[in-house]
Amino acid sequence: MGGFILLFMKFSSCITNPSMFGMPLERILEIFIEYGFNAIDIPGDQDQYPINILKNIIPSYTDKIEVAEITSMMNPERDLIHPNQKVRRSAINYIKYCIDVAAELDVNLTHMCFLTFEENLHKYKNQIEGRQHTYAIECIKECAKYAENLGVKLLMEPLYNGDISIVNTSEQAVNLFSEALNMDKNVFMEGNHNYGLLQDIFHMHHEENNLIKTIERFQPITYHMHVADHIRSLDFTQEDSKFVKEAIKKLEGLDYLGSISFESFHKDVTIKTLRKSLNQLKSFRQKCHHP
Repeated sequence: MGGFILLFMKFSSCITNPSMFGMPLERILEIFIEYGFNAIDIPGDQDQYPINILKNIIPSYTDKIEVAEITSMMNPERDLIHPNQKVRRSAINYIKYCIDVAAELDVNLTHMCFLTFEENLHKYKNQIEGRQHTYAIECIKECAKYAENLGVKLLMEPLYNGDISIVNTSEQAVNLFSEALNMDKNVFMEGNHNYGLLQDIFHMHHEENNLIKTIERFQPITYHMHVADHIRSLDFTQEDSKFVKEAIKKLEGLDYLGSISFESFHKDVTIKTLRKSLNQLKSFRQKCHHP
């Protein structure tokens, strides 16, 4: 990425929601720079944003904005715990593709999530039950080795229980990672290795017993952060969105240096929505500095 280094929390956004996905990358980058984003999450998509296009465009913007992470885009044909070995192989190969893109762009981060899909769960329930753990360990081992060989940090994202996953908490993610890597859990928690967590403030708010304590405990191995306040929403002015403000303050106090990244798949979240949402998040951060 050409030495673009910011020694403070950065603000980024995924571009996977319908209003943005497929837009010319140059246009998105120009808008993000205008809005005041420090970074952008690039989707791992061979069709809309293939590596040859990315390599031609990204270097021209590295003095103004960085790529925070290569976002893996899972779907029913990319199911890491599917009973069909061919489907699991397709999912693993896709994660490897995201790792390849991260390595080519010198981004350093990508992530995997053990998301399955309702249609798969209902259709293959008897075949999936009892085997998900084995499938997960197998794919972590393979993807982790691949990432380490290319110098890319591989992250795992615990998911909201509204999604269907075998990993909904930070503890579950660490347990799976450390088991697959044959690494002592306490050693894994210290960091200083090639693996970690992509956390989501909305997911943690619902899945963890205590959002702030979870942020604090897992901060040493948290390298990227998604933010939303409701399912697919980015309106942080709502009364029941106070947990986002509390989370930003805690991260700032812990000197978190990764990106806080908007993630939305809702059609009503437009690219213009991001400016308002970004200003709201920045106001939380400023209040942390000036209580």
